[in-house]
Amino acid sequence: MNVRASQTPPAAPHGSLARQVAWARIWLPVAIVGVVLALELLIVPRLSDAVGTWFRIAFYSLAGPAATAGTLSWIVVEVRARERAQDQLAATYAELQQSHEMLSVIQQVTERFAAARDLEEAVDAAVHGLRKATGATGVAVFLGENVEEPAGSSGLDAAAAAA
Repeated sequence: MNVRASQTPPAAPHGSLARQVAWARIWLPVAIVGVVLALELLIVPRLSDAVGTWFRIAFYSLAGPAATAGTLSWIVVEVRARERAQDQLAATYAELQQSHEMLSVIQQVTERFAAARDLEEAVDAAVHGLRKATGATGVAVFLGENVEEPAGSSGLDAAAAAA
C-alpha cells in the first residue's frame, strides 16, 4: 500500500481559533468604522459643541477599552479551550503509550510461553511474564489444589514463596 503525506496542511476546522481570529480581523475593523461614522455623522452634529466634545471623549474613552477587553477576553477563552484540548491529547497519548508498552510485554510473554518446550519452561515463562507485566516485586505460581510448594517463583524468598 502506497500512502502519501499531504503536502498542504489540513484546513482549520470551522470553530478553530485561527479561523475565528481571521474572521474577526475582517469584521471588527468594519464594525469600528461603522460605529465611528454613525457617531460622527449622525449623533455628534446634532449636539452642541461643548456637549459634542464631551460626548466624543466619553465615547472613545469607554468604547476603545471595552472593545479591547472584549476581544482579549474572547481570545483568552479560546486559548484556554485549546490548552485544555492539548492537555487532554497529551494525557491520551501517555495512556496510549502505556497501553502499547503493556501489549508489547504481553506479546513477549506470550511468545516465550508458546516457545516453552516443557511444563517447567512454561511455568518459568508465566512467572517472569507476570512479574514483568504487572511490575510486581515477586510472583509465585501454584499448580493444582492444596500445593505446598509453588511450581515457580521469581523475586520471593523461600518463606514468602511457601506462604
